[in-house]
Amino acid sequence: MQILVDADALPNVIKDILFKAVKRLRIPLTMVANQYVTVEKSKYIKSIVVSSGPDVADDRIVELVQQGDLVVTADIPLADPRCWRRW
Repeated sequence: MQILVDADALPNVIKDILFKAVKRLRIPLTMVANQYVTVEKSKYIKSIVVSSGPDVADDRIVELVQQGDLVVTADIPLADPRCWRRW
């Protein structure tokens, strides 16, 4: 299991909660955004920067996600796996 986050508009308070949870539970966390996102130094946390444009971060998350993973997003189409067929 891993946690994938659409981090383009992620509130800092949620980011802090996720950082604490993944370090405590030892679950990999990947932040995906079209700009650099500051992350805590941890072997469980990484950041991926994608090019800017509509749905670029969403597309990268869909490429990475596997069954059993958790995706954190405010993007309704990305949150609904039935919509993933467009990717």
